[in-house]
Amino acid sequence: MSESNGVFAVSAQATAEIATARRLRQIKLSICIPTYNRATFIGSTLTSILTQHNDQVEVVVVDGASTDGTPEIVAALQQQHTNLIYHRGTRNQGVDRDMATSVELARGEYCWLMSSDDWIKPGAITRMLDEIASGDDIYLCNVTLCNGKMSPIRDSRFLSLRRTADRFELSDRAQLLNYLNLGTSNAALFGYMCCIAFKRSRWIQVGYNQDFDRSCYAHVYTLLSFIRAGCSLKYIPDSLVLNRPDNDSFSSQGLEKRYLLDFDGYIRIANSIFWDDVDLRRVFLAATTKEHPWYRLMKLRSAIPSSERWQELSVKLLAIGYARRTVFICGLVGRLRPLVNFALYLNRKFSNSTPLKFIRTPEFWRKN
Repeated sequence: MSESNGVFAVSAQATAEIATARRLRQIKLSICIPTYNRATFIGSTLTSILTQHNDQVEVVVVDGASTDGTPEIVAALQQQHTNLIYHRGTRNQGVDRDMATSVELARGEYCWLMSSDDWIKPGAITRMLDEIASGDDIYLCNVTLCNGKMSPIRDSRFLSLRRTADRFELSDRAQLLNYLNLGTSNAALFGYMCCIAFKRSRWIQVGYNQDFDRSCYAHVYTLLSFIRAGCSLKYIPDSLVLNRPDNDSFSSQGLEKRYLLDFDGYIRIANSIFWDDVDLRRVFLAATTKEHPWYRLMKLRSAIPSSERWQELSVKLLAIGYARRTVFICGLVGRLRPLVNFALYLNRKFSNSTPLKFIRTPEFWRKN
C-alpha cells in the first residue's frame, strides 16, 4: 500500500489478495470428486459442473495417481476455471481415502460428493445452493438413470411416496425408523455418493475411520455417525444427477464379490453404528435388501458354481433380513441359468408393467 497526494493506493497484489479472500469466504458448496483412471469420462463430468459456474461453488478433484490421461484433461480445464482444484496423490489409496481427502481439501460450508463419470443436471447446482440455505446436515436427492449415450431413461426415487414429510430428524429414533422403512434402495442409506450433500464441519468432526478403509463404505459410516450428535436430513424429491449405466468399477472381480461388498459393508456398519439397539440394527439391515431384490438374487445364484457356496451365502442373506422363502426360491430357480437370463430379459423389457412392479415390491416377498 502506498500514499499518493494524501490518498492511500492499494497495490495490484493487495487487490488480488483481497479478491481471493472474499472469494474464499463466499464458497458455500464444494463438489468433491475422487477419481482413478477415468480419463474417458471425467472431462464430460467436469464440463457438466463447470458450465454452471458460480462464485459460491468450487470443484475439488482428488486423483489416486491415475496412469491414463486424467491429469492432462483436468489441467486443461483448470486453465479456464479458477474454481477447479486438483490434487494428485503419489499412489492409489482407494476411493474411501480419496473421497475423505477431497472433503478435507474443500473450503465450502457444504460438500456434494460426485463420481467422475456421472453428470450434474443443468440448473442442479443452483437448486442445491437454494436447498442448503435451510441449514440441514444432510441432503439426499434423486438421480436419473441413463443409457450409454447419457440419454435419460427414467428417474429413480430413493424414498417411498408413502412419506408424509421430506425432512427427518435422524437422531430421533421414531423418525429414523420411519426413514429406514421409507427407503427404496441403498441410496437412502448413503450408498450412492452422487445423491448426497452434507455439512463439511460435521464430517470433519467425525473424522476418517481407518477401520473402513478400502471397504467402499467409509463415507456411509461417517455420515451415519452424524446421528449420535443430532442430524437433520432433507430429502429433495427431484433428480439432480444423470447416472452413467454399467460402469461400476467395483464389479471387475465378479458378481459374487460385488454383492458381498454391499452385504459385508452394511453388516459392518450396522454392527458399528447400531450395536446398542437390536431393533434399529434389524430394520437398517432389512432396508439394504431393497437394493438387491429377488431377481438380482437369482442372478447371483446363477453365478455361484456350487450348492455348498450358496448355502454359506444363504446364512448371510437370512441374517441381513431376506425372507426364508425368498432365499429358498432364488436358490432353487437361480440354478437354471437360461431361465434366469429369460427372467432378467422380461424384467428389462417390461420393467414398467404393473404386474412386474408388484412382484418386485419387498412386500410381495417379505412374508415367510
